[in-house]
Amino acid sequence: ADAAPQYWQTATDAYKSVLKLHEAGYLSYDAGALTGRGSNGLYWSSNQYVYGDGYYTRGQWFNIAAATSAIGYSNVSYKAYALSVRCLRDAVTISIPSVSNVTTPTTGMTESTAVGSATVALDGGDAVTERGLVWNTTGAPTTSDNKITNGSGTGSFTTVITGLGQGPTYYARAYAVNSKGTAYSPAVTSFRICPTTFTITHTAGTNGAPETKTITYHSISSNISGTGSKCWLTQNLGADQQPVSVSDVAQASAGWYWQFNAKQGYTYGASRTPSTAWTASINVNTGWATANDPCSLLLGTGWRLPTAAEWNTADDAPQYWQTSADAYNSVLKLHMAGRLNYSTGALEYYGSNGFYWSSNQYVYGDGYYTRGQWFNITGTTSDIGYSTTSYKAFALPVRCIQDNIPKKVLIVFSIVKY
Repeated sequence: ADAAPQYWQTATDAYKSVLKLHEAGYLSYDAGALTGRGSNGLYWSSNQYVYGDGYYTRGQWFNIAAATSAIGYSNVSYKAYALSVRCLRDAVTISIPSVSNVTTPTTGMTESTAVGSATVALDGGDAVTERGLVWNTTGAPTTSDNKITNGSGTGSFTTVITGLGQGPTYYARAYAVNSKGTAYSPAVTSFRICPTTFTITHTAGTNGAPETKTITYHSISSNISGTGSKCWLTQNLGADQQPVSVSDVAQASAGWYWQFNAKQGYTYGASRTPSTAWTASINVNTGWATANDPCSLLLGTGWRLPTAAEWNTADDAPQYWQTSADAYNSVLKLHMAGRLNYSTGALEYYGSNGFYWSSNQYVYGDGYYTRGQWFNITGTTSDIGYSTTSYKAFALPVRCIQDNIPKKVLIVFSIVKY
């Protein structure tokens, strides 16, 4: 390109050519800092340059400066520099389009609809004549399943999926069509419709409820646990409301507390209720039994405690919570509701630490079964953990997760008078 008949002599020549090359600068190899914008133009080629002593640290570039333009290298032409690129296409080969995965944000869901967004990034060399979303309840949907068309061409688009309901897992992909064929998202997106709110009346002494009250719970659909789309409570079990901050100390936000694998829950106002039935030491070789799971007992079939693995995944990428504020600002709105001391049953760490039971125990190194695994959020960390004082006799708050929504059954009684 730089040879005859062009034979560029200056950066101005390169700019005035059909390629309109300019001096966009570069990012330095050591710090990534922008350098030379407006005074240097460096463009990568696909070739490396083997330095005289066999080093492979150098790449070949096309360099335009004020007085020259030529392929070259120098003592500092490290591959670690970041340079501009220009692209070259040998021939127009038609392929199917390139379309992104579908995102279905929780904030866009109702009890019968979900919002799906995707992007057609490349048209494959021919016009995209149709694009949209496909979905089903069995997995890997195609245009033979439920299809919602949303325009044509490349770019981002958003579609509302209607006619949904609580219960099944839905699977969605984006699609795009050109003369070559139909392209789909590389991965299938799954989601569920969860009850935005639902109301439960708890009665003291029934299924471990420590007090009688009616609570309106909030839940969201999320893949945060890594085990598929689930419904998660966004407030503690027994709490009248979602927390308003990570250090919320309102009793209405705290909810109830449970000792490990025990049915009885506790509330704490001026003192603990109930004030009896406290167990100061628990050493039993078991995780949380299904029959004692407070989520199932108080919310119904399908609800359960999260496992330690699910808590770990929630804290992992892409969330990767680093502080308690991160955990609170997540879709789960976790906060520091403290715990009840294993020995005295008194409330401690209220507003400064958050502990949430998982369904798993932890077998201590010498074979003791006194410890359960919890999800712990403090000022600087959030992680599954145990310590020398993580006894099962501590009472911690719980968050509940739902695998499936049971179908409602209508029971009809026939009364016959004789």
